[in-house]
Amino acid sequence: DAVFIRIRVYGSQSTGVYVFNGGRPVFDECEIYGNELTCIQLEGETTCPVVRKCFVHHGDQYGMFITGKARAEIESNHFYANTWAAICTTEGGNPRVVGNTIYRGGHYGVEMFQQG
Repeated sequence: DAVFIRIRVYGSQSTGVYVFNGGRPVFDECEIYGNELTCIQLEGETTCPVVRKCFVHHGDQYGMFITGKARAEIESNHFYANTWAAICTTEGGNPRVVGNTIYRGGHYGVEMFQQG
């Protein structure tokens, strides 16, 4: 599994980080921000990344969008200034969220709908 430590992902015209079809990367102490859609999108039931000690902010939609039965370990991150919600789960998205700080969001801190 790929490991990303202290990287920056920003300025994408779409999604900053897209993990799908069984991706299991680890993002540790990264900054993911300023993307036109979502900072991090997770999709698919065999997808299960770890996002730890990251700063996820200024997404034009969501900080993190989890769908299609994707799982994730989301630990000790800072989510802020995302337009819709810091973390959104839908269609069976099933994250484990521990010790995160969520603040200054546009609409919701955490949003869940359609079996999220």
